[in-house]
Amino acid sequence: EISAFYVSPQYQGLGMGTYLFERTLDQACAKGYNLLFVRVLKDLPANHFYHRMGGTAIAIEKSEFLRMDVQLVSYRWDLLKQKA
Repeated sequence: EISAFYVSPQYQGLGMGTYLFERTLDQACAKGYNLLFVRVLKDLPANHFYHRMGGTAIAIEKSEFLRMDVQLVSYRWDLLKQKA
């Protein structure tokens, strides 16, 4: 389980996040995982990143974060399709 995935703003747009996330997908496939899920705060720019990385938004749920009500978007990757 990865509990957080961040790229510092000064390094965003340089391909580092894409590289790291693609390696994460590769490792998950190599270990035989069939699915990968990510949850991210709905209002963050990271949503565009996960969509661009091929994630499918499957749910939006309400949660509490730092005593604030927030919405989380869940993304899913079908790793069996990635292998094909």
